[in-house]
Amino acid sequence: MKKQLLDIPQKWDINISILKNPLLWFQLIVMVLISSSFLLLLLVGLNLYEHHWEDIPASFSVTSIVGGGLFIAFVLIMFVMYWRGIPTRYILRDNYIEQ
Repeated sequence: MKKQLLDIPQKWDINISILKNPLLWFQLIVMVLISSSFLLLLLVGLNLYEHHWEDIPASFSVTSIVGGGLFIAFVLIMFVMYWRGIPTRYILRDNYIEQ
């Protein structure tokens, strides 16, 4: 059986909703966790260096507040920039799919 080749590539444009995109949400959470973890390591390191052992739990609370604020700020920025969705174009060719 012979394979039929596409003479003319088929293409279409679509706006992918940001609310239904799990990859986008995963990347956003990873970005917030990495930046918050860096802040936590910095604060705990400073507390250990200066021998302020009692301030270590406060460093965890500061990091969680900053991480939550970053998440909310990034979500608001994402909604302002892509409130209609992320414009995406798909093109079907003979051997591959272009996005």
